[in-house]
Amino acid sequence: MNRQRKEDFVFQATIAFDGVEIEKNLKCRVYLPVKLTDPLEIQFFPTEDQAKKLTGYILWQYSLTGEIRSFSDEVIVKFAAKEVIATKGVQASYHGKDVREYKMVGNPTDFTITHLLSGHDGDAKSPSEVSFWITPNVLLEPGTILNRSYTGKVEVETVWQFDLQTSPNTVFHFNQHYHYYDSEEGETATFSELVADATLNEPADSPKIFETLYTLDGVLLLASFAARQRCVCLGWEASDSKMHVKQYVRNRTIPSNNARTSYRNALIDKSNFAEFMTTAYSAFDKVTPQDPLRRAISLVTPSMDHTAEGEFISLYTALEILVLQFRRLNSLEFILPNNQWNKVRKELKTYISSIALPADQSDKKVLIQDKLSELNRVSFGTAFEHFCKYYSIDLADLWPVVNSASGASLSQVRNKLVHGEHFGPNQYEALMFAGLHLRWTVERMILAVLGWDAENRM
Repeated sequence: MNRQRKEDFVFQATIAFDGVEIEKNLKCRVYLPVKLTDPLEIQFFPTEDQAKKLTGYILWQYSLTGEIRSFSDEVIVKFAAKEVIATKGVQASYHGKDVREYKMVGNPTDFTITHLLSGHDGDAKSPSEVSFWITPNVLLEPGTILNRSYTGKVEVETVWQFDLQTSPNTVFHFNQHYHYYDSEEGETATFSELVADATLNEPADSPKIFETLYTLDGVLLLASFAARQRCVCLGWEASDSKMHVKQYVRNRTIPSNNARTSYRNALIDKSNFAEFMTTAYSAFDKVTPQDPLRRAISLVTPSMDHTAEGEFISLYTALEILVLQFRRLNSLEFILPNNQWNKVRKELKTYISSIALPADQSDKKVLIQDKLSELNRVSFGTAFEHFCKYYSIDLADLWPVVNSASGASLSQVRNKLVHGEHFGPNQYEALMFAGLHLRWTVERMILAVLGWDAENRM
């Protein structure tokens, strides 16, 4: 945190844990992010008595509320955080015999600021304009032209913009919002950030906004998959005739690949992106249950933090999630129902017990019996074959997932990795090559589930 930076708010906070108040009238300063991905920090400055009380708690997490009142004692700003993670406990700074300061620092995973406008009665219901703040994505960003005048004036002309309707009453308009800040050198710097604008027939503090955020998370997941660049929503602001609400969201991982990704790396060409998103979201919205598909798509989106081994395991996990959901929806998980299988298993155990083995190998019968449960599961290879046949997926040009006669299959590579097999330098290039083929395999599977022809991906 830059020591020279001025705080955004100062107020008296009340903190609580599990609904039990711990301390009130606790002076704090709030430092909001300058750019979307910057940290959000709250610094508390307790009195000596407050500091002694706070040090009696193991205070690693707590909630926060607070407000600012006008000189006429009217509440004009309200603050709330359901969860603040303590990054530093109470620390004392000594500046002499009788001069000391106390400080405690926390990072909220959510932080809501509500500005109440004049005449707010708390009950009025009016439509609100909402802007959701999004990390970069090359396919969602509008196409713009900067027109610079000889007078120094700069105007932004939008030549392409993506809109998506997710329900009869909800349309997301993806725009760039421009901001500025004063740099440490005393210069004014400008920057732009991606937003999704929407109009809701609800007030600015309505729970409906959180439902809309969940819908937007699905849209961003599809856009991340299409761009091979993960993007997330890190907050929103909403305004109506009575209030202006901002909420910063930090209970999700901020993408580390915020640098601009090349269009050449995208799975879907930008010329096909609007059509892809309309088709894909329609199919995505109909999938039930949806969480497994969300998880699989999330695992496929590249991450700069992964090693070759880690990325391979993540991709294969996504493949298994897709196949498992297909198994359950198409009765391909178990061969026999429990009542029939229990009878078959009992007979098999009896037969195994009757097999004559040397006395020093009699314990191997128990080991064989312990594996019997696996016999009632439809093999992964069979389920995968049914998946590809159902969705008409052609993988003939890729490294086989199972049953490879010419070498190790992708499934065998995965088994070696998860069971601790070491891949040396001579095998590393082959592992990376296998990872690419696995990525292309899983991407084709997801495209098929989303109703998009893989031949149209670029």
